[in-house]
Amino acid sequence: MGNVFLQHSVHVFQVITRCLELGAASAQYVSGSMEDEAFAEHVVKEAELVLGGLDMLILNHIGNSYFNYFDGDVGHVQKLLKINFLSYVAMTVSALPRLKDSGGSIVVVSSMAGEP
Repeated sequence: MGNVFLQHSVHVFQVITRCLELGAASAQYVSGSMEDEAFAEHVVKEAELVLGGLDMLILNHIGNSYFNYFDGDVGHVQKLLKINFLSYVAMTVSALPRLKDSGGSIVVVSSMAGEP
């Protein structure tokens, strides 16, 4: 379908430019926070509006919060779970009906160990 949907980041315009250089027909992004549960549905609706459907969901996001040994801060653990797990669930639940219609796929990338 030729579009790229990204959560807002410092490099979003570089990614869009590079996609276009490599021959993408178009590239777009949706800005928001995966901390907001309503954002998942917004992204899926935007993809449906712009693309006319959804044939692949690639989950590859992480919060900009520190990972360290547990220091007793349960609130911090809840924030990590919300961004790095529950938001994946919310996005999948939002996209699943459209992916079923298209016979689409879900790809999950989850690693902080990789190098940029």
